[in-house]
Amino acid sequence: PDVEIYGFDPYAKEIYGKAAGLVRNVPFHELPQFEGWKADLVACMDVLEHLTEEEAKAVIAEVAGRTRKWALFSICMINESGIDPNFFRDPTHKLLKSKKWWENGIEKAGLGLVPVPPDFWFGQQLIIGRKGGK
Repeated sequence: PDVEIYGFDPYAKEIYGKAAGLVRNVPFHELPQFEGWKADLVACMDVLEHLTEEEAKAVIAEVAGRTRKWALFSICMINESGIDPNFFRDPTHKLLKSKKWWENGIEKAGLGLVPVPPDFWFGQQLIIGRKGGK
């Protein structure tokens, strides 16, 4: 099948250098050509902990509204092992919440929660959502 990949990262140029042209440099909800756009998988990786609570809720709702099937969230949070030590290593982290808090927000946005397989790399910071439930 045909696969299209889009990325939206405000720091693309700093992170990716010359490859930054592959990454859209604005939030996808601000791009008019993406109005009505949906994908089978929308991933939100290491973003939410950098936002305010209100902004994080808005992004979760946007991700839930843009996926047809799956959403993958990677979040620096308080999980079963305690506070992720990376939270305090990055001064741009703003929002420290429990895994349960994040899961509740994802469910409120209309996504069912799917268990993260135990052998997933960085599984302790992942939450998988599915449109229409588990």
